[in-house]
Amino acid sequence: MLLALALQAAASGTQVAEPVEDIVVLGERLKRVGVSMRIDRKGRLRACQVTRSVGDPELDRFWCEAGVACAATKPKDAAALTACVESRKDEYLERVFALRSTKRQN
Repeated sequence: MLLALALQAAASGTQVAEPVEDIVVLGERLKRVGVSMRIDRKGRLRACQVTRSVGDPELDRFWCEAGVACAATKPKDAAALTACVESRKDEYLERVFALRSTKRQN
């Protein structure tokens, strides 16, 4: 969605090179993260640890926050938990991108 907005702004002559680059960089950072999660038999997240940081505490924190939310849906296995967390990544990236863009403008 943000990429579509960036392309639309680029077509209209608005300069968006830096924000587009930021969202790509954030996405690439998230691909390199390593996370270990453990849920109990009742579906509660018992442990979450970032095992390979992306170097940004806010981005690292996402995984465990998403893990807590996804564990509440009582996933049937680790693959379902992973799929749930992954499904939240784009929305989270858009939120972080918007907040950082706002901070940069102020």
